[in-house]
Amino acid sequence: MKYTPILAVLAVCSLLIASCSKDKTGDSPIDRTESLKNTTWAGEFQYTTGEFTDAQPFSVTLAADGTLTWSDVGSTRPAGTWAVNRDTLSITFPNSTVISATITDESWSGFKGGTAAGVLLTHVEKSAIIDPAKLTGSGWMGIMGGSVLEITFPANQKINYTLGGSAGQNLPYTIEGAGIRFNYTGFASSSMNYAIFTNNTTTMKGVERHISGIPSNTIYYQYTNTKQ
Repeated sequence: MKYTPILAVLAVCSLLIASCSKDKTGDSPIDRTESLKNTTWAGEFQYTTGEFTDAQPFSVTLAADGTLTWSDVGSTRPAGTWAVNRDTLSITFPNSTVISATITDESWSGFKGGTAAGVLLTHVEKSAIIDPAKLTGSGWMGIMGGSVLEITFPANQKINYTLGGSAGQNLPYTIEGAGIRFNYTGFASSSMNYAIFTNNTTTMKGVERHISGIPSNTIYYQYTNTKQ
């Protein structure tokens, strides 16, 4: 009987060790490889050099084959490959530079490698490819370049674009990633827009690249419109 307390202590220690081991296993990061395939994300980034280094919207789609498509005001284009190791996502651009982030089901954070890549991610959240049917009939109001910007979606995948009370323009748009792209031209000028939808599609964040004059001069205008 004198050995009973010792055996009891050993039994308790065994249970504690097993419990700790189980807790550590439960706290291990989830391998998100499968859940990330064919997902679309949206946010803002900055180029470290170039003609425009302020924050601008972008979206990225992670394809099942490990490639990715990047959309911003410049274009929608193949932009390298992606891989995930538990909760760390790594993106390798075509020039072999790499950026990484800690990823959850809803967002990315802890961005690394941006300076070397020339691309600084500032905010990324889970999104989806836009459904034009959900935009039809909606109106969005904001400010761009000090003037009121109103964008409405009548039908047939077109927008009415009105800036500063001027006559509105009826423009076609394309769905690209988590955003839309539309362009228009004026006298000796052209404007390209890319805008994403965030906060459960109640906020539209866009940037317009306006080129005018001879020789040409490029100006970027940012805008944030809210759903009316």
